[in-house]
Amino acid sequence: MIIEIAKDVDMSSDYDSGWYELEIPQNSVFGKKLKAESLQIIWESTSGTFNGTIDIYATNDINSNAIGKTIAVNKASNLSDAEMFILYPSFEYLKIFYKHNGITGGILNAVISFKA
Repeated sequence: MIIEIAKDVDMSSDYDSGWYELEIPQNSVFGKKLKAESLQIIWESTSGTFNGTIDIYATNDINSNAIGKTIAVNKASNLSDAEMFILYPSFEYLKIFYKHNGITGGILNAVISFKA
């Protein structure tokens, strides 16, 4: 199962995905507990000064958090070299925060892949 945490986001403004659980409890729709396995971040058609950043945050309680990784948006597109992260969910929640800085346009997408 794929969950889109950023879909066609306009890169001329900052973006906060909000928190996403990395484990989905068993329910009647899926029949099994689902766990996050990977995060993919893609941007394209970026314009302006390529100095934006994407921070990946993790937390167990949402009241405090830590930056796990900062990604530099330093080129017009990463379609041929997308950012991919394998997730071993030893934490409960994840979110991304995009800071546009000098970027004036483009499209940002990010997805989390879950498996049973």
